[in-house]
Amino acid sequence: MAQPRPARLGRSARGATGGACRRRVDQRKGSRLPRAARLDRRQVGAQAGSVTAGRRPRRRQAREAERLPLRGVRVLDLGTVWAGPQAATLLGDLGADVAKVEGPTRPDPLRTMFGAADPGQYLGDEILEWSPLYCGLNRNKRGVALDLRTAQGNEACRTLALAADAVIDNFSVGVLERLELGYPALRTANRRLVTCSMPGFGRTGPLRDVVTYGPIVEQMSGALALSGYEDTGPVGLASAFDGIAGCYGALAVAAALFGRMRSGHAADLDVAQMEVGAAVTGAYIVDRQLGQPPFVRDGNADPWHAPHRCYRCAGDDRWVAIAVRDDASFACLAKACGHPEWTVDQRFRTASLRKKNESALDELVQGWTVERTADEAADMLQRAGATAAPLRSVREAVREPRLRDAGAFVLVDRIPNGLREYCAPIPRVDGHRLPVRLPAPRIGEHTDEVLGDWVVPHHEPLPDGPLDAPWLEEISPGDRPLVGVRVLLHARSEAASIAAWQLASLGAQVWRDDLTIEKDADRTQGALTVHCTGMRIGVPDRAHVILADADLLEDGLHPPIDAPVLVTVRTRVQGWRLDDLTCCALSSLSWRVGEPGREPLEPGRGYPSAVCGTLASFSAVSLLIDELRSAHDRPRPRSRNADVSLLESTLLMSAYDTVVLSFGGDPPPRSRRPWPTLTFPCRDGWVGIFPRTEDMWEALCAMVDRVDLLNDTRMKTFAHRQENSDALYVELAPWFAARTRGEADAAARSLRVPLAVVYDPLDLIRHEQFVARDLFLEVSARDGRAVLAPGLPYLSDGVRFGTC
Repeated sequence: MAQPRPARLGRSARGATGGACRRRVDQRKGSRLPRAARLDRRQVGAQAGSVTAGRRPRRRQAREAERLPLRGVRVLDLGTVWAGPQAATLLGDLGADVAKVEGPTRPDPLRTMFGAADPGQYLGDEILEWSPLYCGLNRNKRGVALDLRTAQGNEACRTLALAADAVIDNFSVGVLERLELGYPALRTANRRLVTCSMPGFGRTGPLRDVVTYGPIVEQMSGALALSGYEDTGPVGLASAFDGIAGCYGALAVAAALFGRMRSGHAADLDVAQMEVGAAVTGAYIVDRQLGQPPFVRDGNADPWHAPHRCYRCAGDDRWVAIAVRDDASFACLAKACGHPEWTVDQRFRTASLRKKNESALDELVQGWTVERTADEAADMLQRAGATAAPLRSVREAVREPRLRDAGAFVLVDRIPNGLREYCAPIPRVDGHRLPVRLPAPRIGEHTDEVLGDWVVPHHEPLPDGPLDAPWLEEISPGDRPLVGVRVLLHARSEAASIAAWQLASLGAQVWRDDLTIEKDADRTQGALTVHCTGMRIGVPDRAHVILADADLLEDGLHPPIDAPVLVTVRTRVQGWRLDDLTCCALSSLSWRVGEPGREPLEPGRGYPSAVCGTLASFSAVSLLIDELRSAHDRPRPRSRNADVSLLESTLLMSAYDTVVLSFGGDPPPRSRRPWPTLTFPCRDGWVGIFPRTEDMWEALCAMVDRVDLLNDTRMKTFAHRQENSDALYVELAPWFAARTRGEADAAARSLRVPLAVVYDPLDLIRHEQFVARDLFLEVSARDGRAVLAPGLPYLSDGVRFGTC
């Protein structure tokens, strides 16, 4: 579908959209809703897990915020599209007062990315309020319209920065400096201001000035190289990395605020979205250094375990995802399939033998699944104790009982869209679902309100440091923010291990108890090296945070000590055991990735656990902020808890499709070549392109000497190119096949065509950008060999945090 250009609204420099404009939208809202997009309250509101939110009185919004850990924190959101706004939204979900700044005539480009039914029927400025993705991504914020190119708008933004605790942007390097809003000047005026920039490649290094987008980041980060079929190129999910980078941005800001409370120093954060790929694939990078062979793209096959795929079932394009990672799970699978003799078959007795004879094993499992529906196969396997899930389409996922009963969707009433269904905020805090206090703001909806509120100090501000709590000592400026915090890991899930690694990288002391260590036998040396380096064995005499798997607690396996903060990772939903592959299937994330008629793919490797683990560590730090804030009122901290679901975390990466349905649109079909994200083979590897605008499309045609395509009726508009992406691929492929990756990259840079070299994750160790930014730190593997492992994907005051 063509992406319309942003309409120019003709607002003033301050851009408040009050008065006549607001009245005009209000009068239309009853009649302007397209019939296909209306959402019947009786159909959705009565479903389990749904709640109505949105137009709440300010007094009720204040009462809801008082219970949240980040209340009193003021965040200035200067971000656009996805990564920056995602970080600000997560902070707003936990209680922060977030002010989203947009230009009155050049608002967030995300407002022009549609998916609703027939967006052309909306006129004038109203068209900018109908983007499903914008509405779903910008909850719990207040909207401020400022023209930063004018003296009046620039000064108003400075005023907000003086009152803020944190400011977030994901502009290209130099944009804020050209607007005279550079972070050094803002931090000089407000020494308590935590600043967080999120450019694609970071603020330093040889690629600092390269403008990039989420799909380009995914292609260059190494993660895309691990997803695809054996006979084709890499296949990924264009939007995944924006969401993961947003989670890391929220974690970085929360940790910096906690550090400011303890030391009095506000950090300057440099979150490079491209570095997130190294954090996701860190275990693979270390395994390669320890002698493991290169990864071969083969559907959903795991490098070390089998069976691990989506298997065809009865019906048209129906599949069930099955993941076996240990001998016990394989015994459950064999029992469910009615073939217990598989466990004593010499070909399948151990994990290494099952992987060696994977083709024979896949054929046996496929013979069993093809005779059953996906739901029947998954139910039989789950009842036997195996990990499995049916593949859901987007329409099926929004009706999935395991999501609806958990309250994974929420109804929000917003002008002019009416009642729509969105993905609910994550996590649960103290047993309660986080409220949607505010729907996504209209352009400039709260300009006057915010400029008035922020001039006055907050009634419960986040205190400045250094604070000395009876249970947590003061730290010095420059120390890692979690120094002195004690964490007990009581979990077996990969997501909990990732959260523990992140907290340890931030300075916490982490202990792994005996139950956690039992899972080490099923992990690779790379995973153990990345996620366990620097951690202690045993149980501390006291802890500030306990990271635990919710299913262990439900089974009565409680940690031996208590702590003021408990964060649980939920990998079991209504009795079903889930992992990354099965969550991607059940949430419909895999439905979008791959070729029609072939095995649907888990995008990347480990995306759900990366999101879930980062949300868990972010929740832990946010609860610690609230505990430290209350230290003088309560000598002993009270008990707080947060619960993060792996399945719901997966929805964060597929939320767009879910919201599109609520707006009456259709999600995109599964495709290996979804325009504008295409990958092409070159003489020495693969490259990817992302020409999302008409100017970029024209530049691409000039680069490949095919200006005739500009007059081809099949390629006339964005929608035409999307519909004919296979034909377009055939037209462009010969130019790339005749060149090396370096030659294609040089040509693209000269014409400003968004192009990325698809790197193997191991290549990142030698990449000039990562070397310049010291992304990889030297650690000792379990066998004593020195290897390079990634640190956290951001710099704090120019320093890389890690567990070396």
